[in-house]
Amino acid sequence: MGLLIFALFTFATCDYGPISDEDEVKRVIGGVATTIQKFPYQVSLEVNGKHLCGASLVKPHVVVTAAHCTLAYQAQQLTVRAGTTLKGKGGKVVNVFCIIEHPDFSPKTYDYDVAVGILESRLELSPTIRTIDLLPKDSVIDEHVLAYATGWGQMKPRSGSWSNRLRMVRVPKVSREKCQRLLRRKTVTPRMVCFGYDEGGMDACRGDSGGPITIDDELVGIISWGDGCAKPNKPGVYTDITNPEIYDFIEEFL
Repeated sequence: MGLLIFALFTFATCDYGPISDEDEVKRVIGGVATTIQKFPYQVSLEVNGKHLCGASLVKPHVVVTAAHCTLAYQAQQLTVRAGTTLKGKGGKVVNVFCIIEHPDFSPKTYDYDVAVGILESRLELSPTIRTIDLLPKDSVIDEHVLAYATGWGQMKPRSGSWSNRLRMVRVPKVSREKCQRLLRRKTVTPRMVCFGYDEGGMDACRGDSGGPITIDDELVGIISWGDGCAKPNKPGVYTDITNPEIYDFIEEFL
């Protein structure tokens, strides 16, 4: 009953309804340039026409991003740019109809760092615009398995320069126990999953927040936070899509 009440509340707040067929901040360092054709589910979440964060297209009219990216903005300020390798250029731009942050999101700890955006119209799928499936709930990702993180964010630590082209980095899974030990001053909750190299050098960074980390073209996480970028023994932390509380929240809108 509680879940049903929550679903009705969020749908009412968003004034969300089905779209007909007629309707049309954080964190890649040490990575390489790539193209949207290789990661066609990656989109740019823009505020007043400028890149704010990454996001993932999970339905033609639904994106998933980080709650810390959207909390300070109204949906009317936000657009999604899809189908382009270049930041702020080309592709298709669609207005965001409404944004729903997870009700338990904590700006202090970044726990439950997930938000769903409903678009005003459906994006037409093409070789450069594709949806991505969620990794099934309660899936287990073995330690050291490699995943791809993508985005237009900062390319060097402590640099103000963001990439104009989509970039990707491949990073290994780190166990939650090890991640907590390395990030001892902050809590790594069950809603979080960690990826990174002991030696550092490769990571997502500022401007990549909200974007995808994927394994075999399934969404396993949302770029969320870290202790700086690409530091040795400081893995990046991502919202864990496979956690039931995160997965079920997203599923309510699919």
